[in-house]
Amino acid sequence: MPLPFACPHCGEMTLVEDEFAGHSGPCIGCGRTIVVPRFASPRPAAPAAGTVTSASAYPGMPQVNPRQRFLFLTLLGVGTTVAVIALLAILFRPVLDYSRANSHRRQCAANLRTIGVALLSYEQKYGSLPPAFVEDKDGNRLHSWRVLILPFLGPEERALYDEYNLKESWDSPQNRLLADKIPAVFRCPADEPENPGSENETSYLVIVGKGTAFPGTTTVSRKDINDDHRQTIYVVEANATRILWTEPNDLTDVMQGWQIGSELGGNHRRGVNVLLSTGEVRFLPE
Repeated sequence: MPLPFACPHCGEMTLVEDEFAGHSGPCIGCGRTIVVPRFASPRPAAPAAGTVTSASAYPGMPQVNPRQRFLFLTLLGVGTTVAVIALLAILFRPVLDYSRANSHRRQCAANLRTIGVALLSYEQKYGSLPPAFVEDKDGNRLHSWRVLILPFLGPEERALYDEYNLKESWDSPQNRLLADKIPAVFRCPADEPENPGSENETSYLVIVGKGTAFPGTTTVSRKDINDDHRQTIYVVEANATRILWTEPNDLTDVMQGWQIGSELGGNHRRGVNVLLSTGEVRFLPE
């Protein structure tokens, strides 16, 4: 029977089969060696030999007729069942929370991989990555890279792109209405809305600035990147960004002292998902 076990070093909760009790191995969370404890299976104590349990053994105790006894046992059974369910809910809550968190982290990584494929498809068609944002002749920001890759995300996103008016800014009346139709790929499932109306805020941002893959209105291609591609980040995930998915706004490289859990991440325990220029998604620990 699988039993819940928390790593004594990092607190990572996992399920361990009882056959592995006493075995050692690396923690899936921090990698440090842990020893699985030997779980004791509680067994009901057998009554001592010769013990009398009938009511007749206690003089003066009122006798209970069979109908009353059946009702009592029925109520006792219902109460016991409720108590057991409540106890199981308390005991396995950490396990359920851990499973839910892992599911969110995997879906977040899947979203980033889908975005990576769309960026690659965009580059194959146009010869470069999309600009971080498009400006008009007066320097006003019009559209985000997230809008520009819509045709490469799927048929529904392509239809949404066809509704979007590229001749108007992202916050024009027509385009503003489309902001509520945020594609699921732009939202981490662990990024719970802070308030009504924030469901259309993106969880995924690029880093904008000189020397990045998204300098601004200018564009680069993978061949322009001289750094190790397995060390070059395209997209990061963040919590409560307050940036609409259509909004031409992201992180800028002039910001200093980024911290996982504040400017970056915040959706998953002890780390952040990032999309590399190889198309690989990596979980960066704190």
